[in-house]
Amino acid sequence: YQNILYEVDDPVAVITLNRPEHLNAWTGAMDAEVRDAMTRANGDRRVVGIILTGAGRGFCAGADMNALDALSSEVEPVVGVIEPGARRAVELTRTGTIGVIGTRGTIASGAYQREILDLRPDAEVICAPCPLFVPLAEEGWTDNDVARSVAEVYLQPLIDANVDTVVLGCTHYPLLRGVIGEALG
Repeated sequence: YQNILYEVDDPVAVITLNRPEHLNAWTGAMDAEVRDAMTRANGDRRVVGIILTGAGRGFCAGADMNALDALSSEVEPVVGVIEPGARRAVELTRTGTIGVIGTRGTIASGAYQREILDLRPDAEVICAPCPLFVPLAEEGWTDNDVARSVAEVYLQPLIDANVDTVVLGCTHYPLLRGVIGEALG
C-alpha cells in the first residue's frame, strides 16, 4: 500500500491512514486501498475486529481538494463545491478582495484560491484556516461567547484586508454564519 499501513495484531487488524503531511486527507487511491484492506481483514479468520486510525496529528481532514479532479474522472458524478463557490464570490465582490475560510487542509490545498484567480486574475484572495469552527459546529456551539471569540481571532486577517465577500469553504461553516457575520461586521 502507498497511502495506508496495514497490520494484524491478533485478533485485530489495524488500518492506518498514512498521509500525515496532508492530515490524511482522503483520495481515490486511499479509498481503493482502504477498501482492499477491509476486504483482506474480513477474509482473515484471525481478525475479529478492525481499527481504522490515522498517522500524525489528524485522523482525516476529509477529501483532498487536490485530488478532486482525479476522483471526478474516476467516479461520476462528483459534484464539487469549489468552482460554484468561487464563481459566486467573483460575481458578488465589488472590490475584488475575497476572503476564503476553511479547514487547514482546504486552505493549504489552494483550490479556492486557484479557482478564484482563474475566474478573476486581478482578485486579491485572503485566506484564513478556521479549524476550531468544525468542533464548535458539531457541539452546537454556534451562537455563544466561545464561538464569537474564536471567530474574532480567526477572521481578523479578513477584517484587516477589508474583504467584501467571504467563501465558507467547509460544510460546517454555514452553521456559524451568524457569528461569522457579526465578526466581519
